Amino acid sequence: MNGSIALKTAGFLLVSLAGFMLGFLARKKVYRHAETLHRLTGILSRLQSEISYAHASPEDFFEILAAENDYIGKCFKTVLDKMRKVRLPLSAAWSEAVEEHSDALCLTDGEKAELLRLGKSIGRLDLEGALKAVELTCESFKALSRTAHESKKNDGRLKLALYTAGGLLAALLLI
Repeated sequence: MNGSIALKTAGFLLVSLAGFMLGFLARKKVYRHAETLHRLTGILSRLQSEISYAHASPEDFFEILAAENDYIGKCFKTVLDKMRKVRLPLSAAWSEAVEEHSDALCLTDGEKAELLRLGKSIGRLDLEGALKAVELTCESFKALSRTAHESKKNDGRLKLALYTAGGLLAALLLI
């Protein structure tokens, strides 16, 4: 009898903890999404400045970003690798890199489509056209970043609470 209670208690705790951990991972994804949008907005602003004032090519700027050893830097490193090693044009390398790293970037389908459009524009337009495309995408990402930042706390807490409650409910049903 005591073994049965101990086993049920252990099962209750494991299922409850699993629900909490799933909620923690869901909250982490919400936080990563907001961080990615914020960082991409900053990157696009810097790219806009580099093109406007330094008349640098996007490839030169990608070289700087690729040196950062994080999930966004890895995406830009992939762009450069595909351009140099596979000899893909910028637009194709950009598209493949965004598709390859979309899970790590935690972007929605609309945000990913916006980045893919930007890659096509940068790869096919002259510097002035690319500058305009970067400017428009930057404005779009600023608005998306503000919205994601505002909902980050509420959505993160909500997901954590829902998954934890789901784990507790499942544990109670198993007892």
